[in-house]
Amino acid sequence: MKHSYYLNLVAVAAIILSAGCKNIDFKRTRTGLLYKIAKSGSSKDSIAKAGNVIKLNFAEKLNDSVVQTTFGKLPFYTRVDTSAAVAYSPSEVLSLVRKGDSVIVVQMIDSLIKKGLQPQLPPTAKKGDRLVYMVKVLDVFANDSLARIDNAKEISIEQERQQKEMAGAKDKERKEIEAYLSKNKITAQKTPKGAYVQIIAPGDGPQADSGKLVSLKYKGTTFAGKTFDTNMDSSFHHSEPLRFVVGANTMIQGLEDAVRYLKKGGKGKVFVPAVLAYGPNPGPGGSTYENLIFDIEVIDVAEPPQTNKQ
Repeated sequence: MKHSYYLNLVAVAAIILSAGCKNIDFKRTRTGLLYKIAKSGSSKDSIAKAGNVIKLNFAEKLNDSVVQTTFGKLPFYTRVDTSAAVAYSPSEVLSLVRKGDSVIVVQMIDSLIKKGLQPQLPPTAKKGDRLVYMVKVLDVFANDSLARIDNAKEISIEQERQQKEMAGAKDKERKEIEAYLSKNKITAQKTPKGAYVQIIAPGDGPQADSGKLVSLKYKGTTFAGKTFDTNMDSSFHHSEPLRFVVGANTMIQGLEDAVRYLKKGGKGKVFVPAVLAYGPNPGPGGSTYENLIFDIEVIDVAEPPQTNKQ
Protein backbone atom coordinates (compact mmCIF):
# COMPACT_ATOMS: atom_id res chain seq x y z
CA MET A 1 0.00 0.00 0.00
CA LYS A 2 1.29 3.46 -0.81
CA HIS A 3 1.88 5.93 1.98
CA SER A 4 -0.86 8.49 2.53
CA TYR A 5 1.50 11.43 2.03
CA TYR A 6 2.39 10.01 -1.39
CA LEU A 7 -1.28 9.84 -2.29
CA ASN A 8 -1.75 13.41 -1.06
CA LEU A 9 1.15 14.58 -3.21
CA VAL A 10 -0.29 12.78 -6.23
CA ALA A 11 -3.59 14.60 -5.69
CA VAL A 12 -1.84 17.96 -5.43
CA ALA A 13 0.20 17.19 -8.56
CA ALA A 14 -2.99 16.38 -10.44
CA ILE A 15 -4.39 19.80 -9.51
CA ILE A 16 -1.16 21.43 -10.67
CA LEU A 17 -1.26 19.74 -14.05
CA SER A 18 -4.93 20.45 -14.63
CA ALA A 19 -4.40 24.09 -13.73
CA GLY A 20 -1.42 24.40 -16.03
CA CYS A 21 0.63 25.65 -13.05
CA LYS A 22 -1.41 28.86 -12.95
CA ASN A 23 -3.15 30.32 -9.91
CA ILE A 24 -1.21 27.96 -7.69
CA ASP A 25 0.84 29.32 -4.80
CA PHE A 26 4.21 28.42 -6.32
CA LYS A 27 7.57 29.98 -5.67
CA ARG A 28 10.52 30.12 -8.05
CA THR A 29 14.17 29.34 -7.46
CA ARG A 30 16.85 31.69 -8.75
CA THR A 31 16.85 29.81 -12.09
CA GLY A 32 13.07 29.89 -12.49
CA LEU A 33 12.24 26.40 -11.23
CA LEU A 34 8.70 26.14 -9.84
CA TYR A 35 8.29 24.56 -6.41
CA LYS A 36 5.82 24.36 -3.57
CA ILE A 37 6.42 23.12 -0.04
CA ALA A 38 3.15 21.29 0.44
CA LYS A 39 3.68 20.24 4.04
CA SER A 40 6.29 21.75 6.33
CA GLY A 41 8.30 19.81 8.87
CA SER A 42 8.74 20.87 12.49
CA SER A 43 10.13 24.35 12.98
CA LYS A 44 12.44 22.81 15.59
CA ASP A 45 14.36 21.13 12.78
CA SER A 46 16.92 23.31 11.05
CA ILE A 47 16.86 23.91 7.29
CA ALA A 48 19.26 21.71 5.34
CA LYS A 49 22.65 23.24 4.67
CA ALA A 50 25.25 22.72 1.97
CA GLY A 51 27.11 19.47 2.68
CA ASN A 52 24.23 17.91 4.60
CA VAL A 53 22.83 14.61 3.32
CA ILE A 54 19.08 14.36 2.78
CA LYS A 55 17.19 11.08 2.99
CA LEU A 56 14.07 11.21 0.87
CA ASN A 57 11.49 9.40 -1.19
CA PHE A 58 10.53 10.80 -4.55
CA ALA A 59 8.31 10.12 -7.52
CA GLU A 60 9.08 11.58 -10.94
CA LYS A 61 6.14 11.99 -13.31
CA LEU A 62 6.04 13.03 -16.94
CA ASN A 63 2.62 14.65 -17.10
CA ASP A 64 0.41 11.85 -15.69
CA SER A 65 2.84 8.95 -16.13
CA VAL A 66 5.24 7.82 -13.41
CA VAL A 67 8.81 7.68 -14.74
CA GLN A 68 10.45 6.43 -11.55
CA THR A 69 9.74 6.27 -7.84
CA THR A 70 11.38 5.26 -4.57
CA PHE A 71 8.13 5.11 -2.59
CA GLY A 72 7.78 1.60 -1.21
CA LYS A 73 11.47 0.95 -1.96
CA LEU A 74 14.82 1.97 -0.52
CA PRO A 75 14.97 5.70 0.24
CA PHE A 76 17.27 7.93 -1.81
CA TYR A 77 20.20 9.77 -0.23
CA THR A 78 21.68 12.92 -1.75
CA ARG A 79 24.03 15.67 -0.62
CA VAL A 80 22.78 19.25 -0.48
CA ASP A 81 24.55 21.27 -3.16
CA THR A 82 24.13 25.02 -3.52
CA SER A 83 26.52 25.45 -6.45
CA ALA A 84 25.60 26.53 -9.96
CA ALA A 85 25.83 22.90 -11.06
CA VAL A 86 22.28 22.28 -9.85
CA ALA A 87 20.71 25.04 -11.97
CA TYR A 88 17.06 24.33 -12.88
CA SER A 89 17.18 21.01 -11.04
CA PRO A 90 15.07 19.64 -8.17
CA SER A 91 18.33 19.68 -6.19
CA GLU A 92 17.99 23.47 -6.05
CA VAL A 93 15.12 23.11 -3.60
CA LEU A 94 16.94 20.82 -1.16
CA SER A 95 18.62 23.74 0.61
CA LEU A 96 15.14 25.04 1.51
CA VAL A 97 13.68 22.02 3.28
CA ARG A 98 13.51 20.54 6.75
CA LYS A 99 13.01 16.98 7.93
CA GLY A 100 9.35 16.09 7.37
CA ASP A 101 8.74 18.49 4.50
CA SER A 102 6.86 17.41 1.40
CA VAL A 103 7.74 19.28 -1.76
CA ILE A 104 6.47 19.45 -5.32
CA VAL A 105 8.84 20.63 -8.05
CA VAL A 106 7.83 21.31 -11.65
CA GLN A 107 10.22 21.44 -14.58
CA MET A 108 8.99 22.67 -17.97
CA ILE A 109 10.34 20.59 -20.83
CA ASP A 110 10.59 23.71 -22.99
CA SER A 111 12.84 25.32 -20.37
CA LEU A 112 15.03 22.24 -20.11
CA ILE A 113 15.49 22.24 -23.88
CA LYS A 114 16.33 25.96 -23.94
CA LYS A 115 18.92 25.40 -21.22
CA GLY A 116 20.50 22.54 -23.19
CA LEU A 117 19.52 19.89 -20.64
CA GLN A 118 17.98 17.40 -23.10
CA PRO A 119 20.13 14.46 -21.90
CA GLN A 120 18.22 14.58 -18.60
CA LEU A 121 14.84 14.08 -20.30
CA PRO A 122 12.84 10.84 -20.45
CA PRO A 123 12.83 9.42 -24.01
CA THR A 124 9.14 10.20 -24.55
CA ALA A 125 9.31 13.82 -23.34
CA LYS A 126 8.38 16.52 -25.86
CA LYS A 127 7.80 20.25 -25.98
CA GLY A 128 4.85 21.37 -23.89
CA ASP A 129 5.26 18.54 -21.36
CA ARG A 130 6.10 18.89 -17.67
CA LEU A 131 8.18 16.87 -15.25
CA VAL A 132 6.69 16.84 -11.76
CA TYR A 133 8.71 15.66 -8.77
CA MET A 134 6.94 14.75 -5.54
CA VAL A 135 9.44 14.62 -2.68
CA LYS A 136 9.06 13.54 0.93
CA VAL A 137 12.01 14.54 3.15
CA LEU A 138 12.50 11.69 5.62
CA ASP A 139 15.59 12.97 7.41
CA VAL A 140 18.54 15.35 7.20
CA PHE A 141 22.03 14.24 8.28
CA ALA A 142 24.93 16.51 9.09
CA ASN A 143 27.47 14.36 7.24
CA ASP A 144 28.09 11.28 5.10
CA SER A 145 29.02 9.05 8.04
CA LEU A 146 25.64 9.46 9.72
CA ALA A 147 23.87 8.94 6.40
CA ARG A 148 25.82 5.71 5.73
CA ILE A 149 24.83 4.30 9.12
CA ASP A 150 21.19 5.05 8.40
CA ASN A 151 21.47 3.63 4.88
CA ALA A 152 22.84 0.35 6.27
CA LYS A 153 19.78 0.10 8.54
CA GLU A 154 17.46 0.76 5.60
CA ILE A 155 19.19 -1.91 3.50
CA SER A 156 18.74 -4.43 6.34
CA ILE A 157 15.04 -3.55 6.60
CA GLU A 158 14.63 -3.86 2.82
CA GLN A 159 16.36 -7.25 2.75
CA GLU A 160 14.05 -8.49 5.49
CA ARG A 161 11.04 -7.19 3.59
CA GLN A 162 12.18 -8.92 0.40
CA GLN A 163 12.72 -12.20 2.26
CA LYS A 164 9.17 -12.05 3.63
CA GLU A 165 7.86 -11.15 0.18
CA MET A 166 9.74 -14.06 -1.40
CA ALA A 167 8.48 -16.47 1.27
CA GLY A 168 4.90 -15.36 0.66
CA ALA A 169 5.36 -15.55 -3.10
CA LYS A 170 6.87 -19.04 -2.86
CA ASP A 171 3.83 -20.39 -1.04
CA LYS A 172 1.44 -18.65 -3.44
CA GLU A 173 3.31 -19.94 -6.50
CA ARG A 174 3.35 -23.50 -5.15
CA LYS A 175 -0.42 -23.44 -4.69
CA GLU A 176 -0.96 -21.99 -8.17
CA ILE A 177 1.20 -24.65 -9.83
CA GLU A 178 -0.35 -27.50 -7.85
CA ALA A 179 -3.84 -26.23 -8.76
CA TYR A 180 -2.80 -26.11 -12.44
CA LEU A 181 -1.43 -29.67 -12.29
CA SER A 182 -4.57 -30.92 -10.57
CA LYS A 183 -6.92 -29.17 -13.01
CA ASN A 184 -5.07 -30.59 -16.01
CA LYS A 185 -4.60 -34.04 -14.41
CA ILE A 186 -0.81 -33.85 -14.70
CA THR A 187 1.36 -36.10 -12.55
CA ALA A 188 4.60 -34.36 -11.69
CA GLN A 189 7.41 -34.81 -9.19
CA LYS A 190 8.51 -31.99 -6.93
CA THR A 191 12.24 -31.26 -7.04
CA PRO A 192 14.24 -30.50 -3.86
CA LYS A 193 14.19 -26.77 -4.61
CA GLY A 194 10.47 -26.68 -5.43
CA ALA A 195 10.06 -27.01 -9.21
CA TYR A 196 7.76 -29.67 -10.66
CA VAL A 197 8.78 -32.06 -13.43
CA GLN A 198 6.48 -34.24 -15.51
CA ILE A 199 8.55 -37.10 -16.91
CA ILE A 200 7.22 -37.94 -20.36
CA ALA A 201 10.13 -40.25 -21.26
CA PRO A 202 12.99 -40.85 -18.79
CA GLY A 203 15.62 -41.55 -21.46
CA ASP A 204 18.05 -44.47 -21.57
CA GLY A 205 21.47 -42.79 -21.70
CA PRO A 206 23.70 -41.16 -19.09
CA GLN A 207 21.97 -39.29 -16.27
CA ALA A 208 21.90 -35.48 -16.48
CA ASP A 209 23.60 -35.19 -13.13
CA SER A 210 25.68 -32.55 -11.38
CA GLY A 211 28.86 -31.68 -13.26
CA LYS A 212 27.56 -33.01 -16.59
CA LEU A 213 27.31 -30.90 -19.71
CA VAL A 214 23.74 -31.24 -20.98
CA SER A 215 22.33 -30.22 -24.37
CA LEU A 216 18.63 -29.46 -24.52
CA LYS A 217 15.88 -28.80 -26.95
CA TYR A 218 13.37 -26.60 -25.19
CA LYS A 219 10.25 -24.49 -25.44
CA GLY A 220 9.43 -21.92 -22.77
CA THR A 221 5.87 -20.75 -22.22
CA THR A 222 3.97 -18.74 -19.64
CA PHE A 223 1.08 -20.30 -17.76
CA ALA A 224 -1.18 -18.23 -20.02
CA GLY A 225 0.17 -20.24 -22.98
CA LYS A 226 2.45 -17.63 -24.57
CA THR A 227 5.67 -19.06 -26.02
CA PHE A 228 8.52 -16.71 -25.13
CA ASP A 229 11.45 -18.74 -26.52
CA THR A 230 12.23 -22.06 -28.19
CA ASN A 231 14.83 -23.89 -30.24
CA MET A 232 12.41 -26.69 -31.18
CA ASP A 233 11.21 -24.95 -34.35
CA SER A 234 12.13 -21.95 -36.49
CA SER A 235 9.75 -19.47 -34.86
CA PHE A 236 12.51 -17.80 -32.84
CA HIS A 237 15.18 -18.21 -35.51
CA HIS A 238 17.65 -20.29 -33.54
CA SER A 239 17.91 -24.07 -33.42
CA GLU A 240 21.22 -24.67 -31.66
CA PRO A 241 20.93 -26.77 -28.47
CA LEU A 242 20.88 -25.07 -25.10
CA ARG A 243 24.05 -26.22 -23.31
CA PHE A 244 24.98 -25.80 -19.66
CA VAL A 245 26.79 -27.63 -16.89
CA VAL A 246 24.37 -28.96 -14.29
CA GLY A 247 25.14 -27.44 -10.91
CA ALA A 248 27.17 -24.52 -12.26
CA ASN A 249 24.29 -22.10 -11.54
CA THR A 250 24.32 -20.63 -15.06
CA MET A 251 20.66 -21.51 -15.67
CA ILE A 252 17.49 -20.58 -13.82
CA GLN A 253 17.31 -22.75 -10.71
CA GLY A 254 14.03 -24.48 -11.48
CA LEU A 255 15.14 -25.77 -14.87
CA GLU A 256 18.58 -26.83 -13.60
CA ASP A 257 17.03 -28.70 -10.68
CA ALA A 258 14.49 -30.52 -12.86
CA VAL A 259 16.83 -31.68 -15.64
CA ARG A 260 18.56 -34.01 -13.15
CA TYR A 261 15.48 -36.27 -13.32
CA LEU A 262 16.17 -37.14 -16.96
CA LYS A 263 18.74 -39.13 -18.91
CA LYS A 264 20.01 -38.64 -22.44
CA GLY A 265 17.02 -39.07 -24.74
CA GLY A 266 14.60 -38.09 -21.98
CA LYS A 267 11.68 -35.74 -22.39
CA GLY A 268 9.78 -33.80 -19.78
CA LYS A 269 7.77 -30.73 -18.89
CA VAL A 270 9.03 -28.50 -16.10
CA PHE A 271 6.78 -26.20 -14.10
CA VAL A 272 8.98 -23.51 -12.57
CA PRO A 273 7.75 -21.25 -9.75
CA ALA A 274 8.82 -17.64 -10.17
CA VAL A 275 11.12 -17.71 -7.13
CA LEU A 276 13.19 -20.30 -9.05
CA ALA A 277 13.08 -18.22 -12.25
CA TYR A 278 13.09 -14.40 -12.35
CA GLY A 279 11.48 -13.68 -8.97
CA PRO A 280 10.61 -10.00 -8.44
CA ASN A 281 12.14 -9.04 -11.79
CA PRO A 282 9.85 -8.97 -14.85
CA GLY A 283 9.76 -12.39 -16.50
CA PRO A 284 9.44 -13.21 -20.21
CA GLY A 285 5.72 -12.45 -20.06
CA GLY A 286 6.38 -9.01 -18.61
CA SER A 287 5.10 -9.68 -15.08
CA THR A 288 6.93 -9.95 -11.78
CA TYR A 289 6.75 -13.26 -9.88
CA GLU A 290 5.86 -15.08 -13.06
CA ASN A 291 5.60 -18.91 -13.13
CA LEU A 292 6.99 -20.56 -16.27
CA ILE A 293 6.70 -23.87 -18.14
CA PHE A 294 9.48 -25.55 -20.13
CA ASP A 295 9.12 -28.48 -22.51
CA ILE A 296 12.56 -30.07 -22.65
CA GLU A 297 14.33 -32.92 -24.43
CA VAL A 298 17.81 -34.01 -23.34
CA ILE A 299 19.67 -34.68 -26.59
CA ASP A 300 23.09 -35.21 -25.03
CA VAL A 301 24.83 -35.69 -21.68
CA ALA A 302 28.62 -35.41 -21.73
CA GLU A 303 31.64 -34.49 -19.66
CA PRO A 304 32.36 -30.73 -19.72
CA PRO A 305 35.51 -29.64 -21.56
CA GLN A 306 38.61 -29.57 -19.42
CA THR A 307 40.13 -26.17 -18.70
CA ASN A 308 43.88 -25.75 -18.57
CA LYS A 309 44.99 -24.78 -15.09
CA GLN A 310 48.06 -22.57 -14.86
